[in-house]
Amino acid sequence: MKTRRFRRSVFLCVALVLISLILHQAHRLLAQSPIGAPAATYLTTWRTAVRPNDIATDPEDGTVAVIDAGNGSIEILRPGGTHRGFRRSFRDPRCAAFLPGGVLLVGEAASGSVKGYDGQGRVVLTLGKPHGEFATPNDIAIHPGAGSVYVVDSAADTIGVYRIADGAFRFRFGSSGAGPGELRFPISIAVSPGLGEVFVGDSRNRRIAVFSAATGVFLRNIGTAGGDDGEISFVGGLHVDGDHRVYAIESLGGFVQIFDPYGGMVGRIGEHGNGAGQLRAPKAVRIDRFNRLLVTSFLDDRIEVWGLDAFENPVDQDITVFASAIPAHINPRLPSFQVVFDVQGVDPSALDPATLRINGVVSPDPGTYRIGRHLSIRFPTSEVLATLPAGFRGDVTLKLSGATRGGVRFEGEIPVAIVPAPPGPRDAKEARR
Repeated sequence: MKTRRFRRSVFLCVALVLISLILHQAHRLLAQSPIGAPAATYLTTWRTAVRPNDIATDPEDGTVAVIDAGNGSIEILRPGGTHRGFRRSFRDPRCAAFLPGGVLLVGEAASGSVKGYDGQGRVVLTLGKPHGEFATPNDIAIHPGAGSVYVVDSAADTIGVYRIADGAFRFRFGSSGAGPGELRFPISIAVSPGLGEVFVGDSRNRRIAVFSAATGVFLRNIGTAGGDDGEISFVGGLHVDGDHRVYAIESLGGFVQIFDPYGGMVGRIGEHGNGAGQLRAPKAVRIDRFNRLLVTSFLDDRIEVWGLDAFENPVDQDITVFASAIPAHINPRLPSFQVVFDVQGVDPSALDPATLRINGVVSPDPGTYRIGRHLSIRFPTSEVLATLPAGFRGDVTLKLSGATRGGVRFEGEIPVAIVPAPPGPRDAKEARR
């Protein structure tokens, strides 16, 4: 009798184990997505001068901002990954995002604020109150079509929504807890304009919460707690691409998981380590205008770069500026001023004048370029002066950027002087042209 009961117990245990394995395998099969994984090509490593907590990419010119919370600074990289400069004196910056026109939004934990800075470092936009609007702003997402900015306030377990135009508060969603639509220390956010949905990395609930972008109404959760593929142990940064694939940093595992918008597993990129294509405590992920996947490796100060599907991989080049009698100064009374330059190793005829910009925003006067030994082109004086601090006089360094007709991007500096004196005969003659 005892032997029979023992056999029944063993049989039941084995059956339960088999059923559990079958259900687990069925769950993994069901979790597979019909959306295909992107073709990922590993490209390179960018070494950064700061410890990368977050990154932001400018959708217009490909500039990359690398945020270092510990040192209160932001490193600016060119599209090819080379160093352009620093923006300093921030108070515990945690996150950033570029608005249309190159304005850089920066979230500071120490001041509880998110402010927008132009290319000269001037504050041109404030979301809500200048100080104390947020408990801990930890990530920012932009929805240009809706004119909205979404800010993750981690310590408050909420998402704040603001107008791009003037920074005015629109609405807030999310609350503390573990139930549907509730959050426990949300840490990241991404918007899918095509779906009209917002994806929030809910770190302590070990999942991704999905809300309506227009109303903040909770829709669903994706991902389940765990350490297998398709499961989440600690979600970091998020990004949603044009095919609605959700790229989610798995910070503890050291890789990027890719989901469809309903939680189906699409694929993964990267692995733990300190070699090429490997990551140590990754925190942020972005896809830039060239369709490159940029992922921070926080513990060793680098960014790993992959090309996705059809992509570009621009190369930065330095500009050599040649002084001449005309472009050596800017006369505020004249409508335009001339710049003469060349790019090292590039024939002037290969440069594309339409791509040229001063300080990232000012375009050249149409039809004013001449190609000879160097490229000569004119820029509108008033627009260039508007990018400088009010009342500025004397020597100034302008940023000149552009591309060749083959798509190679470059950037350099032009030293000029602003001349306050009234125009002389030569100036008057030029003004009449």
